[in-house]
Amino acid sequence: MQKIINFFLGSVYVRIETSYPERFLNLCAKFGIAFWDMSNEAIDVIFVRMTVRNFRRLPDVVRKVPCRVHITEKNGLPFFLHRFRKRKALVLGCMAFCVAAWIFTSFVWVIDIEGFSGLDTEKLNENLRKYGLDVGVYASGVDVDAIKNNILIEMPELSYVSVNLNGAYAYVTVKKRSMPPEILSKEIPCDIIADKDGTISDITVKSGTPQVKRGDAVIKGQLLASGYITGRAGTTIITHADAEIRADIWRKVSARMLKKYEKKVYSGREEKVYTIILPKRRIKLSFNSGISYAKCDKIIETTELEFFGGIKLPLALECETFREYKTEASFFTDAEIFDELGQDVHSCLIPGEDAVEKDSDFVTSSDDTFAYATLTVKHNEPIGEKREILKNG
Repeated sequence: MQKIINFFLGSVYVRIETSYPERFLNLCAKFGIAFWDMSNEAIDVIFVRMTVRNFRRLPDVVRKVPCRVHITEKNGLPFFLHRFRKRKALVLGCMAFCVAAWIFTSFVWVIDIEGFSGLDTEKLNENLRKYGLDVGVYASGVDVDAIKNNILIEMPELSYVSVNLNGAYAYVTVKKRSMPPEILSKEIPCDIIADKDGTISDITVKSGTPQVKRGDAVIKGQLLASGYITGRAGTTIITHADAEIRADIWRKVSARMLKKYEKKVYSGREEKVYTIILPKRRIKLSFNSGISYAKCDKIIETTELEFFGGIKLPLALECETFREYKTEASFFTDAEIFDELGQDVHSCLIPGEDAVEKDSDFVTSSDDTFAYATLTVKHNEPIGEKREILKNG
């Protein structure tokens, strides 16, 4: 904060030659003349940095201590503006720009929404407009808290809404509500059926009748525990089956990969195309008719322009870089391929909830064209889901 104040007030770097440096410094303290960044070149030469206001008070010290004072450096806004005192058009243009930037950043021109796959952006935008956030509205008049609360009511599928204003930009972040799985009431009679293939490793039935035992192989849809209970008298009742059942599940994933690939060799030639991006328009600054490279990489860098203090303006500068390359045939080593395939097959395996890996087997092979990999994993995890017993059987 003090650096900002010193910039607006202006500061000077002063060289002081005196045979009495201690006396000079003591008198500065006596008269309340503050300085910083003090250093010495010799016993009788010191350097200090001070504000312009304090420098103008140095004559009170100079009259009492024989010394020579010389300004070696000037910094700050007053000196910067002094250079342009005769360029009135430039000064007026800068002032007009600052006023225009302040006006532009007082309104919302861009609404950036960060959501999730399947988000109904049309409905979200409609609700944003309904509760006061739209392109062109006065930023200070936007009630952020009211918008968040009302959108959560209007869109129950959302669990989180955040609205942040930064200059001409409004950033809206939403998160999807994770709906809990439907749980059957204890009053509803049900069976427990297998929701995947596996081998039963443990079964504990709290209510109902077990239909499988430890070591049995089961397939998806098979009855594991029945909601029908037959008593000693031969009577049968229907209840809500409840059990803890775990099974060993084997999962197998295979993949293959070409050994030959086209390697990029860059020529070192590149071209840049600049574009100014406005809220509803793009202005291309390059007059090239087109990129002449047969093959090239396209790299896009976008810089959002900011006003003083980090306030974002409603425009950005886009730089497209085109880098020319040619291709030549190359081959992966078996080690590189197997490492890549190993990562791929592992990422494809999605174990169930509360799964514990018990065993795995990774097999690789190759021929002149392809490399192959197969991963087999054994997980131990809960198995079974509840299915309501309907009255009609």
